Amino acid sequence: IGWEKEGAFGLDIIDSNCKVAESFKATVRQFDARNVHKQKGANRVIISTSPVPEGTTVYPTYTLNDGTEVVDTDGVMGEGDTQLEFTVDDRFHVIDYGLQGTSENTVTTPLRVKGIALEWDPLKDEDIGNAE
Repeated sequence: IGWEKEGAFGLDIIDSNCKVAESFKATVRQFDARNVHKQKGANRVIISTSPVPEGTTVYPTYTLNDGTEVVDTDGVMGEGDTQLEFTVDDRFHVIDYGLQGTSENTVTTPLRVKGIALEWDPLKDEDIGNAE
């Protein structure tokens, strides 16, 4: 990889045979639908990756309203999996969601995350303007 910093140039060599991190975590930025005061419904989170390498395990995570992080150990991605959908089915003002996982110390192929998506409900039928 070539680089430049303050007029100096360099070339770094990447060892593609190095081991990956034994633990990892990715979190999507905090989501509030630009309406932090209104409750919304969290339906599910979908994680899409390239095939999970042998020796790597991935778990979905979420945090509602800056509370305690929930790690869904029932929803797990393992070798060869490319997608996981897990149900949250709760209400929130703000939510953080993502994944965490582990890789055995012999794994050299990194997990490649393609996307982490939230399916949510704005609960429009509960808006004050819709009350009878």
